[in-house]
Amino acid sequence: MDELRGRNLSLDMTRGKPSPEQLTFSDKLLIAVQPGDTTGEDGTDLRNYGGLAGIPEARRLFAEYLGTEPERVIVGGNSSLSMMWDVLSNVVNFGMPGGEGPWRDQSPKMLCPVPGYDRHFAICERLA
Repeated sequence: MDELRGRNLSLDMTRGKPSPEQLTFSDKLLIAVQPGDTTGEDGTDLRNYGGLAGIPEARRLFAEYLGTEPERVIVGGNSSLSMMWDVLSNVVNFGMPGGEGPWRDQSPKMLCPVPGYDRHFAICERLA
């Protein structure tokens, strides 16, 4: 152990973090939208808040790839943790549409598929 300490290594044990090469790969996305390219098909200014389910054009695109209807697709931010927390905390407090009430009043079982991340597991543990 002392030998490892003596190497002065800087280790990043963060899981799911993209490498510098992966980040560089997506650099062109930062300039893909030019001034004037921010109006949706329906005239919505996409730089502002949109509908809760996401930009309709994006929902249609992903629905095609997922083999489903756009109405069944939610396009959110880039954080699966934020989306997972929002959905599960609301279900725990308010229940699902057509469900039997808030999960906090029941004995829910949560499944967090593997591979997963410790933070996803922590959300399930916190809300169970």
